[in-house]
Parts: sequence; C-alpha cells; structure tokens
Amino acid sequence: MRKNLIILIVLLLIGLFSAAGFFLGGYGKERTRFVTMSKVYSESSYYKKFQKDLKELEKSSNAQLEEIQRDIREYKASGAEASFVKELEEELLGKQEQLTQQYDQKTKQFDEIIWGEINRSISEYGKKHDIDFILGARGDGNIMFGSDRCDITEDIIRFINKK
Repeated sequence: MRKNLIILIVLLLIGLFSAAGFFLGGYGKERTRFVTMSKVYSESSYYKKFQKDLKELEKSSNAQLEEIQRDIREYKASGAEASFVKELEEELLGKQEQLTQQYDQKTKQFDEIIWGEINRSISEYGKKHDIDFILGARGDGNIMFGSDRCDITEDIIRFINKK
C-alpha cells in the first residue's frame, strides 16, 4: 500500500511538472510582435506610388485654377463689366470646390487601397514567419510600450516594398 502511495505521488509530481512545463514553455514560445503602422504606411511603396498620382492630380487642378485666375485678371485689366468678372470669380470658387472634392475622394480611395494592401501583407508576413500575433502601434494607446526586439516595423516595410 505504501508502495502504491509513493507511485501515486511520483505520478502526480510528474504530471504537475509536465503541466507546469507545458504552460510555461508554451507561453515563452508564443511569438508576438508589433509594427508602427504610421511608419509602415508612409514608407510603403504603395503610399509612394499614390503620392505621385496625387501630386499629378494637384498639379492639374492648380493649372485649371490658374487659368481661370488669369482670365479674371485679364478681364479686370481690360475693363470688363463687374458682373461678368463676378461670374468668373464665382466660377473659380465652384471649380476650386469641385477639385478639392475630387482630391479628397481620390485620397480616401487611395487610403483604403493602401491600408488593404498593408493589412494583407502583414497577414502574409505573419504566416510566413510563424508569428502568432502582430499588433499595430498607431500612437493611439493600443501599445504603450514594446521592446525593440519585438518591433518588426522595418522588416514589414522591406517585405512590402519587395513586392
């Protein structure tokens, strides 16, 4: 009977140590990393491509507005009727509003595309590198501190920009 009790105690201890090893070992093996999302966004090839497109749109819009402004100056200098000049000024304001709306829509569209690609790429990166969690640090309190050894921001940027 005493021998059975000793065997039972030994088995219980082995079970306890195994369970402790499992929980402690499993915890240490979980891979959690974080990225600074604003940096990934601004340094991604997607952002740079769309910034170029937005600059072209802005350049085109400014050229259209400058043309209307030039016409207004010329008509004022030639002594055109005030009502006609006022119509041109209203046209300028309307065109400016229209172009601003177009620019804002394009920016929103590009943001959606960029964030979609970044999220897809981060997911792909996590799977490829066997990472359990990738947390996004955006400066809004999601991550208050992260060790530099867990920061994969630069790796993510290189991964995205290789595509």
